[in-house]
Amino acid sequence: MTVTPGEDYDPRTGEVEADESFERMSRRSRCPRCGGINVTYKDSYVAHAADLVDREAGERNVYGLHVTLDTETVQRAGLDPEETYQLWTGDGAPWTRARRAMKRRDEDLIYLGTLSARSDGTYHLHLLVVTRLSVVNVGECLQVAGLDAYVQDFDRSEYADSKEQFAAQKAGYAFRNTARSPSSRFVSSQGKGAGYDSDEAKKRRREAVQDDRDEVVEGHDEVGPPSGEAAPDGRSSKPGSGARGPKRNQQREPDESTPESTVEMADNTPDEADSSGETGERAPPVRMDGRTVETESEYRRVVRRKLMQRRETDVHVNGMGRAELVKVAACEDDPTGLVCTVVPEVGEGTATVRWRQISARNAPLIRRTRSPAQKNHVTPMNRDETEDEGRDPVERFNEVANHSTVTFEVEGGRRRVRVKDHRTGQVHEQVKPPRPWRQ
Repeated sequence: MTVTPGEDYDPRTGEVEADESFERMSRRSRCPRCGGINVTYKDSYVAHAADLVDREAGERNVYGLHVTLDTETVQRAGLDPEETYQLWTGDGAPWTRARRAMKRRDEDLIYLGTLSARSDGTYHLHLLVVTRLSVVNVGECLQVAGLDAYVQDFDRSEYADSKEQFAAQKAGYAFRNTARSPSSRFVSSQGKGAGYDSDEAKKRRREAVQDDRDEVVEGHDEVGPPSGEAAPDGRSSKPGSGARGPKRNQQREPDESTPESTVEMADNTPDEADSSGETGERAPPVRMDGRTVETESEYRRVVRRKLMQRRETDVHVNGMGRAELVKVAACEDDPTGLVCTVVPEVGEGTATVRWRQISARNAPLIRRTRSPAQKNHVTPMNRDETEDEGRDPVERFNEVANHSTVTFEVEGGRRRVRVKDHRTGQVHEQVKPPRPWRQ
């Protein structure tokens, strides 16, 4: 928290009048020491989502989307966890095509959510969507080769009494998922202040703070819960505020000193630029020289030398996040492998990870030779691994993606699963029982 001086700041003594000081809210999703969730930040984000739906939904539909990449397709394409991030942002990528399809059918589409890495480092998406499209239309747009989507419809929700409450539930889940992730970004369509960090959203939070101050000055004894804080039903306590307001002498605003990055999950057009923030500050990757070596032992020596140069510095570990690299040792069961001892930023003690879990750029290659027959017959399944180095991950993924899955929740929590084979065009549907936790 940072105390900022107001008009009654005394430069000689440093004294600040209580009514003119405020605290800036930390933008870390979790405490770097104990790992606890930043409840103030979460409540503010949840209130923003509920207020957005309160203002913009009207007669439009509200959906919760959970979109992942087909695991087998990722494996066939030979993508590492960091490369899966490009499948959510690259031109021609599966999600880009799905989102553009929805946008073509509804130019006023609004979405808000998070892009985060799972424990294995593979990225996935949680979104709250406001649109005129029916659930069938949304499913059709998501039926893109390589995607596995789960669609929750507010109209069939058994746990929300209003669209605002539904939005609050989905935003809260997305935030908690982001807080647990080693690397996350907040994403949204820019239109109508959907982004938490959009200019309109910041303006509304400032106005909410000023409104509460004015109420105090006018002598109101009860100003209610903090402005914009999600009430038990998920609605904002001050309609239209979309902010977490102050207590009497505090103003909570995002920490402007926290670095933020922009996630290009749109068409690179102004109306769909995304706002985002990372969970903590991502450590830089280990830079290697990308040389081609002749043997596995030489490969391991080159990698070990580069890792040793980063000892006692922070690295990014997929599935863990930022951590200090303290030791590098040979891996007995892998001729090209190394194990690294790291000290995670969140939690206590040390951990041992394979070196490939550490974010790196331009890793070395091992020269491989092939027979003339192999050279004349190259397919995505038998292509030499060195040929994929440097190729666009989106191209590699699309080349081997051949089916998609879209799941809808129906009455009683049952699930209607629609699987499409994009090679033949055939579609197979089945109804599955509710998930165990719903029974």
